[in-house]
Parts: sequence; C-alpha cells; structure tokens
Amino acid sequence: MPTFRHSGNRGFTLTELMMGMLVTSLVLAALAAFVDAVAVGWEASDGTQDAALEAHQAYQRLDHYLSSALYVAQPMVGSTSTAIFFWANDNWNSGGVNAGDECPEFGEMNLIEYDSSTNTIWLYQPISGSAMSANQFSNACARQTYADIISSGAIALFLSQNFCSQIPLAHDVTSATFDVVGTDSTTQRPIVEMNLIFQKDSQTITQYGTVTLRAPSTRPSP
Repeated sequence: MPTFRHSGNRGFTLTELMMGMLVTSLVLAALAAFVDAVAVGWEASDGTQDAALEAHQAYQRLDHYLSSALYVAQPMVGSTSTAIFFWANDNWNSGGVNAGDECPEFGEMNLIEYDSSTNTIWLYQPISGSAMSANQFSNACARQTYADIISSGAIALFLSQNFCSQIPLAHDVTSATFDVVGTDSTTQRPIVEMNLIFQKDSQTITQYGTVTLRAPSTRPSP
C-alpha cells in the first residue's frame, strides 16, 4: 500500500496572517511617527536658524552705523518706540560749507528708531544736499550745540525738517531697547547697549550686543 507524505510547505492560517498584518501595521505606524517627528524638528530648526540669522544681520547693520558715529547724542525710550540719536559724520556739504568744523549740523545727524506698530527698526538719514529744497538745505546747515542735540525736543525737531530718507534696518522685531553708557564722560568713548527680540515663524530669538564708538571721546563743540 503506497504511503503519502505531506509537503513541509504549508499556507499561513488566518490567525497567523492577522498577527502578521498587525505587527506590520505597528511597525509602519512607528516609522511614520518617526519620519513626521524628524520633519517637524527639521522645520523648527530651520525656522530657528532663519530667525537667528535675521537677528545677527540686524545687529551687524546697527553696529555698522553706530560704531562709526562721531558721538551719541541720546537714546529715547517711549511706550510705542525707542530710538537713538547720533552725530554720524562731520562732512556735511563736503563741497566746503561747514565740513570738518567739529560742530554737528542737522545734515550730519542720524536717527535709529524702533517702531512697535510695524515691528521694524528704521534708519532716518538726511538725503544729499543737492536733492534738498532751499529751505531744507538751510535747515540742514544749521549748526547745533551739544546742548541742542541732547535736548528733549531734538529728535522731534530733526524729523520735522522732512529731509530724511527712511531705511529699514530690521523686520520682525517685537522689542528693542537702546541704552548708552559714557555720554557724560570726557575720557571714555560712549558705549551703546542693545537688546533686540525677534519673532519669525513662531520662533523667538534675543539678540544682545554692545557697540563702542571708534571716534574720539571728546564731545562735539561748541
């Protein structure tokens, strides 16, 4: 009588198939969660890098203008804006009028101002004398004493001349504070302290720095 042998290969039972599918589903779900977490982390990291880069670039721009200034007249702190008013150069109307006289004119002053309504730091810089009207040019040539540029109304008077271009130095700024050390010293160059807070793509970056003026430490005259 012949003997029949069963093959060693057999199909999976329904229970085994269901268990296999369950294990595969768990593995795929874990893999999907891992990939999603990596993507979220990458996006957050990329946003943080963007915000940090923007903050660093803003500091470099402020450093460029302030470190080369001749003197810092005053910082201003308000509820909606904060600013720093400074003597930028001594070459107003370099064709000959008042240039190099060691006395500030409005045409040589600059203003850096933070506007909380637009989250922007602006630079107000006089346009060239050739582009001014006769009245604007006359006002820009007006000699200012040290007492004039540190007075409480100096910034408002400067802006009222309407001869400045408005240049954005930084966007996405939610807070900005300027402080100046050494404005009353005759031996120490003024030091500007800045604390800036940026928010970009839900990422918040704080940029703190100090800028020391490279100009002589003596006050402008008269």
